[in-house]
Amino acid sequence: MSPALVTIADAGRRAGLGHLSRAGAVAVALARRDVATRCLACGVTTGFERDGLRWEPLASLDTTVAVDAGAVLADGYTLGTDRLEEIAATVPLAVMDDSGSPPSFCSLAIDAAAEDADLPPLLGGPSYACLRPDFWDLERRLTRDEIVTILVATGGGDVGRVAEAAVTAAREVLPRATICVVRGPYATGSAPAGVGTLEVPVSLACELKRADLAVVTGGQTVLEATCSGVPTIAIPVTENQRRTTRRLARLGAVKPVEARDVSALAETIASLGRDHCARRALAERARDVVDGNGARRVADWLKRLIDGELPPRGQAAPGATA
Repeated sequence: MSPALVTIADAGRRAGLGHLSRAGAVAVALARRDVATRCLACGVTTGFERDGLRWEPLASLDTTVAVDAGAVLADGYTLGTDRLEEIAATVPLAVMDDSGSPPSFCSLAIDAAAEDADLPPLLGGPSYACLRPDFWDLERRLTRDEIVTILVATGGGDVGRVAEAAVTAAREVLPRATICVVRGPYATGSAPAGVGTLEVPVSLACELKRADLAVVTGGQTVLEATCSGVPTIAIPVTENQRRTTRRLARLGAVKPVEARDVSALAETIASLGRDHCARRALAERARDVVDGNGARRVADWLKRLIDGELPPRGQAAPGATA
């Protein structure tokens, strides 16, 4: 049976885990509605399973992999604009966009850092943040009176030694707090001395639930942290992470700090450590902004695209007005 959805996502050392996580979350949401899916990972040489999905390695794209599909969901940079346009000429295309300038030929563009929009082709804003199933239907949590545990998570790797800077700042201002550093599958070097480590976790859902403060980079991890309702300091290390961080900061969901500004990071940690009310307000606002249901919302639109209820290649939706 031909898949109704083909999902293609960047993975591996260079891409990290963010593309795979969010595209996979949408595929899971559709699979749970009995929509047949096929998942292809760029940048890996062997297949693997994640969140109940089987991912096949894709060394190079032959567009025939998608020719019989109802739609393609693409997330990453490996394919390039020309190849994506070839796909869109054959089958309706949805893309996860981090640039703020999605291709004109796509039928759907999902951009959690954009201003709120839910009229195709753009699905914009944090309500469309696509998180893994562990973050669906989370109950709201209480914010403890003091910071006992700090979780430091810097994605699949650690660009610019962010973990070391975060640990240094946290130790300076909250010496009694327990610090746990998450080491992803592509982390290099040793973890900072004297801290707990979590090596290549399957998910961060449980650790984020236990933490009183999260210091994370500005990719998929910051969306998971805000959804978990933990007070979060976001440190962007790439331009697309800056877009996400700025959007969340404007909405009052995170405290942003630049990676090189260790003194500002220490002051932000100290300020949140002193002010329980500020931490609670930050956590509550974060949970309002990122509710964990983005993958389901995107799946709703993709199902309509697959069923032919939306026009292909970015045309205006029926009855839409400018």
